[in-house]
Amino acid sequence: GAHAAMGNGQALSLPEGAAGKALQQMAGPQRIAITDRFWFELLKVQLPGIEQPAFFEALYARPGELDSLVHDAYFLQLVATNEHSGNFRTFLRFWARLLQYYRTSPRDARPCGAAAVLSLS
Repeated sequence: GAHAAMGNGQALSLPEGAAGKALQQMAGPQRIAITDRFWFELLKVQLPGIEQPAFFEALYARPGELDSLVHDAYFLQLVATNEHSGNFRTFLRFWARLLQYYRTSPRDARPCGAAAVLSLS
């Protein structure tokens, strides 16, 4: 069936501006080196409206809406270009490096406890 729109009759969409540009760039045909500042900029990407109190409740009530948005607007494009760009693999390597960094950094430098970080690996 059709997905209900989120909130005040607004359909969920990929963010515009710098955040949307970052997602489009990752899904584009150009290879992005793992050392590129781009990957740190990608960490700042947030869905529009995320600061609103009921944002996650609305998503949990209609999980298919976010799934279809990510699949249609982002994932299909990323899969189509990944064979050439390799950006999905680089994305996974970037996250693996972040986890390794947090695992091996001094305890007081970690943003969260060892158990939480280790549970992600």
